[in-house]
Amino acid sequence: LGDSNIAVGHEALTDNTIGQKNTAIGFRALYTEDVGNESVAVGFKALYLQNSDSDNEITANTAVGFSSGYFNVTGQNNTYLGYKAGFGASGNSNSYNTAVGTNALLSVTTGDQNSVLGQNAGDALTTGGLNVIIGQSAGSTSTDVDRAIVIGVDAANSNMTSAADGTIAI
Repeated sequence: LGDSNIAVGHEALTDNTIGQKNTAIGFRALYTEDVGNESVAVGFKALYLQNSDSDNEITANTAVGFSSGYFNVTGQNNTYLGYKAGFGASGNSNSYNTAVGTNALLSVTTGDQNSVLGQNAGDALTTGGLNVIIGQSAGSTSTDVDRAIVIGVDAANSNMTSAADGTIAI
């Protein structure tokens, strides 16, 4: 099924039909992907619900960690590293995010092009995009802010909304 795929673990890459060049290592890693190409999922249910919407589309997602990227369905070009990094919410997709750290971008739904580093950094962000958030629990209560730069432990720990777009907090 598919070409040049690697699947190691109980029900890893189970639904694949024509997807190519995917790597799934861990219990139910890349479980629902059937037609997408070139994703890497390492960990218990990493990229669990990813399911490309086009035959042999290059999804190019990388998720390493327990349930990292779990709810991202059709989003592309994400890199999630850490326990529940980029976990998301049911039925949503996001693209071009980088989240490194336990629970980094935990609640992301449709937010795109975020760069987040640190435990719990940006963990409440759902729809915000084009943000740089660095530091443990930095920006951890904001749900929708765009083009913000947040650096430091607990930096900008108030619920920044679209009214705070463009904020710089160090």
